Amino acid sequence: MFHYHYLPTGDIFDKALPMLTLHKVDLVPKVFDRPVTHFAHQADIIRLEMLRQYGGIYLDLDVIVMAPMDHLLDQHEFVMGQEGVDGSVGLCNAVILAKPNARFLQRWQATYRTFDQADWNYHSVVLPGKLARSAPFLDPHNDELTILNHTAFFWPLWDSNGLRTLFLEKSYDFSMNYASHIWESAANPHLMAGMSVDVIQHIDNSLYCQLRLLLPDQTDVRPCRRLVHTTLPDQLVGYWPLTKPQDDKTLLTINPTPATDQSGNEMHGIIRNGHFGTGNDGVYVSGQDSYVFLSMPNAMTMDKMTVQWDMKLKDDKQGGVAMMIQTDTCKLMIKTQQQQQQQQQQQQQQQQQQQQQQQQQQQTDGGAVMSAVVEAWHLALDGWDWRLNTTIQAAATTFVQDDRYHTFTLVLGGDAGSLLVPPLVLYMDGAVVASSTTWSAPVATTPVDLLLDKEATPTDVLVVRGIWFGSAEPAKYQDTWDTRPSVAAWYKHLRVWEQALTIDAIRSAAAAAAAADSKDQEQKDWKVDDKAHHATKVDDGMDLSWKDDDGLD
Repeated sequence: MFHYHYLPTGDIFDKALPMLTLHKVDLVPKVFDRPVTHFAHQADIIRLEMLRQYGGIYLDLDVIVMAPMDHLLDQHEFVMGQEGVDGSVGLCNAVILAKPNARFLQRWQATYRTFDQADWNYHSVVLPGKLARSAPFLDPHNDELTILNHTAFFWPLWDSNGLRTLFLEKSYDFSMNYASHIWESAANPHLMAGMSVDVIQHIDNSLYCQLRLLLPDQTDVRPCRRLVHTTLPDQLVGYWPLTKPQDDKTLLTINPTPATDQSGNEMHGIIRNGHFGTGNDGVYVSGQDSYVFLSMPNAMTMDKMTVQWDMKLKDDKQGGVAMMIQTDTCKLMIKTQQQQQQQQQQQQQQQQQQQQQQQQQQQTDGGAVMSAVVEAWHLALDGWDWRLNTTIQAAATTFVQDDRYHTFTLVLGGDAGSLLVPPLVLYMDGAVVASSTTWSAPVATTPVDLLLDKEATPTDVLVVRGIWFGSAEPAKYQDTWDTRPSVAAWYKHLRVWEQALTIDAIRSAAAAAAAADSKDQEQKDWKVDDKAHHATKVDDGMDLSWKDDDGLD
């Protein structure tokens, strides 16, 4: 039975409509003579009254059932689930199982005599949790209320870690869930934007991998592959060329669209608000709510890994995030930084031939002088704030923004026995542009049960939750997207290895990328040549054609 006052609209609801029995309800402007103006608070009150009258299972619109739960009502009078580990937030009313006139439900309804709509979730989440901890319910023989743990209905949570797990990562399989609350209010501004049947079918994240199994009229459902570690002998996790889709035109009409992995590991990523170039131009991210996100194998850690990407900067932004590796306790960022001309001239006087060549290129190309800055942000002891780790020193060399692709490679955890290989090195086109001898993989700075769950281990804080290109994760997904750390750039040929590559392997890859990019550039130069030159080329071709014709006569 679907209780409503205003019916939802949209393609997905239209598909569900034939399966629903509609029951229109009146709004509730007051409860015990106290004003109730917000629709969410009115819905809180209506659901309790419907359950008191009819009993059954109540579900919010943004709750997805993952497993049968009818049997719970055969065994219990009233069932709720914890929101947060150990019910740290309370008992959430987005899923309620009740028999008619359940005793705990009536106690709960009576508390609305003190309802205050200024306190957003007190009566709906916090107060039932407090009631459950009151004297009558401490008696183990009291059977008015049954509480299920946080994974039953409300995990992943609504915080940044939880929303990222649902909508970006491909790490959670819902095997412990009866249902999942997908937190539409928090996710809708960005993460759920553009959600459609086509998006669910083509985007691989924890939620959509599950939802596509539930879509009606599906005959050939594409499965999702979740890896613990890479399966490839060279430890390659994935290769994302970011070329324009040719075979499936649907991929050009949806947003987000997949970043297709061609390594064989099927670690397909997500492109949000990106723009495909022509041919092998890659993907453009605008510096707004625009990024490429790559989910990683579920047990891959950041102590030894390599990230490589081709990037062509389109702005000279100070502090733009070109790439970011994210764990539960660390955000390792490669940021862009513009250098002052005077400072650059002083540096060039002190540097050797490589920097002199950069100066000549600057005079030719006229681009801004940039540097790549490495920053490590660690989670504070309170489990909420992020703080810059000032002990990480990564001196950066400058380069010129020349409107060409350059290959960047970040290596973490290089040869620990070598004094010549720092534990963190950033290369550009095979040359070192930044390094740090003080870097080490982060250790737990806050109790792991605040970050994950009580079964977590200290190693879990090293697990890579994802890699961002073109933006950093916002502090809150429901807020206006913070574009200050975003960067406008073109990306292509993204690669990740579950090992620290050697300098020889990096330089070999850089040389191959440079050769390929040079070939692409020659083709572009041919396309944009002036008309006279183009006409000459066409005439030459025509002459050759005529000679061939003459030979056949």
